Amino acid sequence: MPFLALETWTGITEETKRQWIRGATEIGANLLNIPPDKILVLIREFPPGNWGQAGVSGADPDFAEKSRSIVWGSEETYHDGISPVSNTAVIAIDVWNVYTQAQKNEWAAGLTALTGELLGTPADKVLILFRDLPPGHWAQTGVTGAHPAFLEASRQVAAASGRG
Repeated sequence: MPFLALETWTGITEETKRQWIRGATEIGANLLNIPPDKILVLIREFPPGNWGQAGVSGADPDFAEKSRSIVWGSEETYHDGISPVSNTAVIAIDVWNVYTQAQKNEWAAGLTALTGELLGTPADKVLILFRDLPPGHWAQTGVTGAHPAFLEASRQVAAASGRG
């Protein structure tokens, strides 16, 4: 039951958001063999000035070069002099701790490619965080993932009953 939180720069169109949500859901559902209704995606946008890497703000006109600094206090960078940075992304994935490292590797590669394709984010500006949780630390519809019939129980759509 993954929860994906994409944090990125402002300016993404609604259509691009729809495509990213659909693509991220498809990658997770197919790779992990889980129902799509158990994948939740949230997108948060921040202005570039609220973002920083290598000690420089995303609003800096030289962000592409300066954010690729590899030695603090020097001009040494891996910037190629031509690759812009029009966006950056952090994808935090809260997921049950039942998936293999190979699955996570493939998931990270797929999400990095999707983010590059749809948002124009260079691969070096996509950070993915996997946060593994035991199923019992996850709940939906008032039942945790440790419940023996979690999928069925978590699909109850009736409103919660009032307090007696």
